Amino acid sequence: MRGLPKSFLGEFLIVCLLTLIILLGFALFAPPVPRTHQPPLVVSIGRGMDVRGIAHTLGEKGLIGSEGFFIFFTKLLGWEKELKAGRYSIRPGNSLWGILHLLRKGESITERVTIPEGLTSKEIAGLLRRRLEVDSTAFMALVTDKSFCQRLGVNASSLEGYLFPNTYNLCWGMKEEEIAKLMVEGLFKVITPDLKNRAEELGLSLHQVLTLASLIEKETGVPEERPLISAVFHRRLKIGMPLQCDPTVIYVLSPLNRPLTRRDLQVKSPYNTYLHPGLPPGPICNPGSASIRAALWPAKTNYLYFVAQGDGTHIFSRTNREHINARRRVRSLQRKEL
Repeated sequence: MRGLPKSFLGEFLIVCLLTLIILLGFALFAPPVPRTHQPPLVVSIGRGMDVRGIAHTLGEKGLIGSEGFFIFFTKLLGWEKELKAGRYSIRPGNSLWGILHLLRKGESITERVTIPEGLTSKEIAGLLRRRLEVDSTAFMALVTDKSFCQRLGVNASSLEGYLFPNTYNLCWGMKEEEIAKLMVEGLFKVITPDLKNRAEELGLSLHQVLTLASLIEKETGVPEERPLISAVFHRRLKIGMPLQCDPTVIYVLSPLNRPLTRRDLQVKSPYNTYLHPGLPPGPICNPGSASIRAALWPAKTNYLYFVAQGDGTHIFSRTNREHINARRRVRSLQRKEL
């Protein structure tokens, strides 16, 4: 039996190759399901998920026609290690190529996450966990990693006070170090030359400014009171009088879901400003720009005391006698309300 002509074999191979290319192109670029006007579906690709897990997730959502084809083409393209974790918005009817390209580029959904002023690093970690499923334990490990702090330009053993409160556009699946870096960069953006010059005039380091600002942030949420609180603390620092700042004790005892007691004020900690004069070792929260500026530009007053009225505001006094009278007035009002 005679063999087939070489020309015929060549043509046959070319037809097979073209057919394979057409099939591959159809599989990659044709929509796996009919295009519809349905809204995009949100798909979560977890960290460490392999290509089979990703294919199964997409298949369950009905976004791909065949999990096997997805796995085959991902491996054929050599992209099985390049698909990124994240939360993606994918419209039904998108092609296999379009989905692969989206996952490879990591074009995850961004969320506007607001970090309020005055949160501790632990509270920020909890907020990020709730909003973006960030590993809060890993985030806190970075916060207290001195070498990581130094890599970010923070000359401290912790990022407490350096995670700037703001609204950030964050991607679901972002690494903890990326988020921490973004927040520290946010702080350095607001530390302008005039703030640095003012700190030098006062003989304060950035760490000391942030520490003082954190105390102001926790003492009051009333904007006009911040410079007054700052003035009291500056004056006490100048004469060597303990700051006696309740939030520093609360920071040591946190979480604390009750009023402070006299016994609490004796807790042994360098953060206890009832026992130790001067500033505590570091910030007790992450202050906003208003408190940072208040720390640098205190009001020009002779106030040395203040007492909370229970409505978020304070009564300020110049002498101990005035302060005792103010405390009596507050107690009297509180009794009447009861």
